[in-house]
Amino acid sequence: MDESLVEIAVVGAGITGMSMALALARGGVEPTLLSAGPLPGPTADQPPDGRTAALLQPAIDLLTRLGVFEPVGLGAEPLYRLRIVNLADKSAPSITFDAAEIGLEAFGWNIPNATLAASLAAAIGREPRITVLEDAPLSSVVETRDRLLLRAGRERLAARLVIGADGRNSVVRETAAIGTTDKDRGQTAVVCRFAHAKPHRNISTELHKKGGPFTMVPLPGRQSSLVWVDTDALSAERLAMDEAAFRAAMAEHATPWLGEIGTVSVRHAYPIRARLAKSLTAPRRALVGEAAHVMSPLGAQGLNLSLRDVAALATLLANHTGDPGCDRLLDAYAEARDMDVKMRFWGVDTLNMLVKGSLPPFRQASSLALGLLDRLPPARRVLMQGLMQGA
Repeated sequence: MDESLVEIAVVGAGITGMSMALALARGGVEPTLLSAGPLPGPTADQPPDGRTAALLQPAIDLLTRLGVFEPVGLGAEPLYRLRIVNLADKSAPSITFDAAEIGLEAFGWNIPNATLAASLAAAIGREPRITVLEDAPLSSVVETRDRLLLRAGRERLAARLVIGADGRNSVVRETAAIGTTDKDRGQTAVVCRFAHAKPHRNISTELHKKGGPFTMVPLPGRQSSLVWVDTDALSAERLAMDEAAFRAAMAEHATPWLGEIGTVSVRHAYPIRARLAKSLTAPRRALVGEAAHVMSPLGAQGLNLSLRDVAALATLLANHTGDPGCDRLLDAYAEARDMDVKMRFWGVDTLNMLVKGSLPPFRQASSLALGLLDRLPPARRVLMQGLMQGA
């Protein structure tokens, strides 16, 4: 069978892959999007996965440019302040980061993943520059002199550039023989949404405790999303609890901040296994999102980092003429993203070790860091600006 000739193939139709295809199209590029299954439909037709994404303002700016950020329709809620409390050391100060300190109204917005994915899929359906191939899981990649030959379901394509947005077990990465650094800290995140009696006042609260963080992120009304990270064994126990028992367990941590806990949604569990690709590129390939980096939800860096990949690569391709898979463009992408990706990955992994560590040196290091930030406003502002700017 002859291959269809395409300039750029985006492999993977999650939030990152759909954002990548849409950003390319908005820049005048005509990508082909390969989806392993059908694109998401309206959220009422999709089983909820319980996850939300705390997206910082640069990610919100990208989604706004793509025409998919409409807060009410997405069920989004702004994040005015970020509060960190060290429960492992009662003598440690809590610290609150306020967006107003760096001249912003909000750090960003908390958005349900399902509604964001549906909004991206709807925008792709209205974009004539994007060709979508559904039910086309990538199974093989063969290199030729000036193209990559792809087998994806029943489809056969010859692409000059392949963008791997196909997640932590990326076929694009594996067929390029790009190795990974893997960190398994034996943790699982239990996620859900819950109602509460007190207003959250648009404050995201991250409680640092032995085993991992307990994070409550505002949703519209008196609702919040919960990401409760702990050891695999304890998380499995909590997932198996009935609703009353789970509500009682989470109330121990949540009630002091949000009052009596009301209805709790269906719980989902997501093992946390950090992974970093040893290269962001290979001949005629570029990796974005979790194909390049997977990390703990601590600090809400994951999807924000992925969308910075998207923005950087889309900008390079919009300003590029000629072969989109040439070494010059791939080198420019790697140079633009390498340091940010590595710093975030290792920074979050180190912070995760400090948070989950039960030994006194870990508790003391965490307490010292919070204390310094609490007493040094200039350092606090530098940290906040770094979080917002990807520096």
